[in-house]
Amino acid sequence: MINSSGPSDLAKAADGADYVLHVSTPFLGAGFHPLKWGQYRFVGGMKLLVVDASTRKVVASGDYMVNDFKKYTDYDGVLADDAAFVRRELAALKKAATDHFMANILGISTP
Repeated sequence: MINSSGPSDLAKAADGADYVLHVSTPFLGAGFHPLKWGQYRFVGGMKLLVVDASTRKVVASGDYMVNDFKKYTDYDGVLADDAAFVRRELAALKKAATDHFMANILGISTP
């Protein structure tokens, strides 16, 4: 486990690889609707760093954020079915961020 997102520390963990791919989730949460207290939305973001292990320099990076003002639920909805709303939104964030990073940061097309 790496406790740093610094390029030099990440490169040390390369273990013979040419590049290190570091994906982090700097924030996740639920926010109130600004005009409808008691209605919550999911907010979250992910960050990507690609580090060249030999030079210890960042060769690609990007951020992705979701803050969907169209998907709201009440407090009970956030917790219902073992937090199914949160798990569903986390899965959507992971998929959307992966697609964004691949297409826009790494230049990899997906089928």
